[in-house]
Amino acid sequence: MNWISENINAYKDIERYAHINLDAVLHKVTQEVAELSYARKHETLWEVYSEAWDVIVNMLSVASELGVDVSLLQDVSREQIEWEVLLHMLGDWNSKVQWYRNKYSRENVTLPELQALTQEFTSTILSFVDPCVNLWKIIQTNTQKFMERKDQYKPKINIKDYIAEYPDFPKPGINFKDISPLLRDTDAFDYVCHEMAESCRGADKIVALDSRGFIFAPTIKKILWIPWIMARKPGKLPGKVETISYDLEYGSNTIEIQKYDKDWNLNIQPGEKVAIVDDLLATGGTAWAAIKLVEKMWGKIHNCSFVISLDEEFLQWFETRKNLAEYPCSTVVSYD
Repeated sequence: MNWISENINAYKDIERYAHINLDAVLHKVTQEVAELSYARKHETLWEVYSEAWDVIVNMLSVASELGVDVSLLQDVSREQIEWEVLLHMLGDWNSKVQWYRNKYSRENVTLPELQALTQEFTSTILSFVDPCVNLWKIIQTNTQKFMERKDQYKPKINIKDYIAEYPDFPKPGINFKDISPLLRDTDAFDYVCHEMAESCRGADKIVALDSRGFIFAPTIKKILWIPWIMARKPGKLPGKVETISYDLEYGSNTIEIQKYDKDWNLNIQPGEKVAIVDDLLATGGTAWAAIKLVEKMWGKIHNCSFVISLDEEFLQWFETRKNLAEYPCSTVVSYD
C-alpha cells in the first residue's frame, strides 16, 4: 500500500470514529467547491490556495470510498479552469454520485465511469493547490488537525441516559433494560448504529437476530453498504431455510435463515465474513445459536455486536457466554 492510501485510511478511521459518514463528506465537498469557485472569481491567489486545500482532503476521502486509486493523483496539470466550469463539473459529478448512492438522479452511469470522473475532478481540484505543497503535506497536516479535534466532532451522548430500567419485570429478580427511549431519540439511535457499524466494518454480510436486531440492522447496512439477513423463529420465513435448534435455561428454541437458489447477495456464501447484530447480550443463547447457524452455512464470524451487554457474574457462568468468549464481541454499553 502506498503512503497516500495509508494516510487517507488513517484519515477515514478518524472520520468513522467521529461518526462522519459519506453523505456528510459529500455535503462538505459541495460547500467547499462553491467557496473555491467564489475565491477563483473574486479573491486573491492565496485564498484560492487555502480553499483548494480545504476541498482536497474531503475529495480524497470520497475518492477512497468509491475505490479510486488515489496514488495516480500525484502528478496533475497546473492549468486552472474558470470558476463556471468548476461549478459545472461539481454538478455533473454530484449527480453521478447521487446515482451511485441510489438517491434521486436521472443519471445512468457505471461505477468505473464514476471512478474515472472522480479521479478527473479530484485532479482538477489539485490544480488549484499551492504548487509548493505536495499531497503528503496536505494529508498529513489535515490528519493531524482532525486527530486533535475528533472528540469535538463526535456526539456527546451517554447511552445509559436513554435506557430505562424496570425492576422485577417480567418477573421478580429481573431488572429489565428498556431501549424504547433510545429508539425515540434520533441522535441517540444514530450514535448507537454508528458505534455498532464500526464493530461490523469489514464484514461481508450482517445477520440480525429476531426481533430487535431488525431495528438496528437496516441503519448499519446503510452506513456500511453491505446486505443484512434475518435470523427468525420457526415458521416466520417462507421457502427453503437453514435451521438450528439450541437449548435455553428452561427449554429449547430454533432459529432459521432463508436459503435462495440463485441470489448470491441474499445467501451466506462459504468463507464470507458475517457480523451478528442484536440489542441485548444476556445468557448468549440466541447469539451462540446464530454463530453455529452461520458456521453451518460455512460462513465465518467477523463480530457479534450488541447494544447492551449484561455482565453480572452469574451470567458469565452460562455455557453459552463461555462459548461466546471465543469470538470477537462488542457492545455499546454494559451493565455489571
